[in-house]
Amino acid sequence: RGVGLAKKVAAYRLQHEQNLDTVDANRALGEPDEARTYTCVPLMLRNLGVRSIRLLSNNPFKANALRALGVTVVRMESLWKADVSDLCL
Repeated sequence: RGVGLAKKVAAYRLQHEQNLDTVDANRALGEPDEARTYTCVPLMLRNLGVRSIRLLSNNPFKANALRALGVTVVRMESLWKADVSDLCL
C-alpha cells in the first residue's frame, strides 16, 4: 500500500498476531489506508501501445485511481485472498 517494506512486514505481523485486516494493520502503525500512486502508469501503457486494461485486483481504489488518470479499465477481475498466516513464519 505504498508504506515501504519495513512497515509492510510490521503490518503482516499485526495481521497475523492480532487478526487485523490490511487497512486496520496500517492504521495501527499510523499509516494511511492507501499511499500508492499510479501517475506513471498512463505513460507506460501508452508507450507500450496499450489502449485499455483488464485489472487483476480486488481493490476498487486502483481502478478508480487509474480511471482518474485517463486509463481505460474495461473490467476488474477479482483475485483470491491469501490467508496472511500462510505468509508468516
